[in-house]
Amino acid sequence: MLKAFLQEAKWKHNKVTPTFEEYMNNGWISVSGLVILIHAFFLSTPHIRKEELELIETYGHDLLKSPSIIFRLCNDLGTSSVRTLLLLLRSLELVAVKGQSIQALQLPIERAR
Repeated sequence: MLKAFLQEAKWKHNKVTPTFEEYMNNGWISVSGLVILIHAFFLSTPHIRKEELELIETYGHDLLKSPSIIFRLCNDLGTSSVRTLLLLLRSLELVAVKGQSIQALQLPIERAR
């Protein structure tokens, strides 16, 4: 998980835009879905047999990757909505400070779409 965080920090620092495949291969790990699912499994099962642990080792990757990808995409969707809202609020603040008309908001709103 730390490697995934480090990779995202490198992308940001170097102003690199990864491909969608690179982003998702890294993103499903960095979203912490894996940690949540593993903890949920062990907390919901009072007695774990050795066979169950072996199954997790064998098939766990596929079982945990899909929900983590969904979690990542939902997280990104929510974050992008927040960014759009923050851009709009910042634009409203600038309009109020500068005493401009509401038409001054058209440019930032178009950028947010």
